Amino acid sequence: MRVAWGTDIHLNFVGADGARLYGQQVARTRPDAFIVSGDIAEATNLTPLLRTMAEGARLPCDFVLGNHDFYRSDIDTVRAEMTALSASIGSYLSVQPARELMDGVAITGVDGWGDARLGNPEGTDVRLNDFLMIRDLATPDWSELLARLRRLGDQEAALAQTRLDEAFQLAKHVLFVTHVPPFRAACWHDGEVSNDAWLPFFTCDAVGKVLRHAARENPDRHITVLCGHTHSAGEVHVGPNLHVFTGRADYGTPAFDLLEVSATGVGFAD
Repeated sequence: MRVAWGTDIHLNFVGADGARLYGQQVARTRPDAFIVSGDIAEATNLTPLLRTMAEGARLPCDFVLGNHDFYRSDIDTVRAEMTALSASIGSYLSVQPARELMDGVAITGVDGWGDARLGNPEGTDVRLNDFLMIRDLATPDWSELLARLRRLGDQEAALAQTRLDEAFQLAKHVLFVTHVPPFRAACWHDGEVSNDAWLPFFTCDAVGKVLRHAARENPDRHITVLCGHTHSAGEVHVGPNLHVFTGRADYGTPAFDLLEVSATGVGFAD
């Protein structure tokens, strides 16, 4: 199966015409499925741009949300809007049960969150726009902010466990889509792993622990993770049956990769 996969496409930088063109570019490659792993736009224009993109692509889009998708709003509001929209344009994976993508392959996923656990969260001087632009994170108290991020990570991890349990009932190969890299080794920046100042907000350690445990406890299953967030491409085998792709991105030029997905794994299409 050929899968078109985009991440961090930030359609708010290209507007409706750019969103339609992006979808049309996907359509011209004639993929069997289309996946976007978050940071699609911002809350104020996410619905129309996502709909326009899907219309251009002319096939359903499986997606999760990234941190930018919540900008200028709050988490519950945006997720409710995407839950309502997804029935008409594809599947918001975070709120849908795992399903069979093809014979031998199930697809599922969660949004994920930079959960302030890896690296040096207490000592970093990194301050993201997230902390101002997402209402749930707006607090002047740094300790409280870290606590909120960790709670969000824990919520995503609990959901990831549920989705993986569902997926394992359907297939031996699980395609797990998330926005935030769930492992230090998958947090790529310009060909290297991010440093301790950035890692707290560019990894979701709680989800990573769930994935490691699931892979370890199910050695006859294979998990392939598709993630983004860092805008730098990378690939790593975290375990013998746990493979992670981190996607590339540039503001203003939304891109996608073509993947070959089978019951035994994922690779880049020729």
